[in-house]
Amino acid sequence: MSVATTTTGPYEPSFYTVQSGDSLFGISEQYSVSMEEVMRSNGITNPDKVPAGQALELPAPTGFVPIMPSTTMEP
Repeated sequence: MSVATTTTGPYEPSFYTVQSGDSLFGISEQYSVSMEEVMRSNGITNPDKVPAGQALELPAPTGFVPIMPSTTMEP
């Protein structure tokens, strides 16, 4: 029997440049981060007013971030 394992390590912040048509909600979903954390990290008070071209610092994704492949059990 194999046991699935995941190893996590320190998270380096990443950045995203807002594109025309982007929304904070969509960016948050795409990168698995909390929209509230993106707003807090970047001093945003109105999520509807984020201009294209603005660089956003993305916080660590919520939950576990796997950095090594896991194994699965055979059926």
